[in-house]
Amino acid sequence: MRKENINSFQTAIHDLDRVQNLLILLSTLQQQPTTLDVLWRVIDRMEQLIIGSTTAKGNRTAWIEAGQPISLANLVAIIR
Repeated sequence: MRKENINSFQTAIHDLDRVQNLLILLSTLQQQPTTLDVLWRVIDRMEQLIIGSTTAKGNRTAWIEAGQPISLANLVAIIR
């Protein structure tokens, strides 16, 4: 009886894990705008659901943008 309970519990945990992954996938698919990063996460999540693990994807490139520079010269007196 105890072994049956353990097996039933493990099956329930596995099913809950799949439901969680599906909900995360749904949330990711609904993200706007659809960027390459979002699509990358969809592929990762689908791999997890289908084959049980994710594969190495190779190099990723990050773009960093900043606004116009601001002068802090007028704050020097306050800082001192």
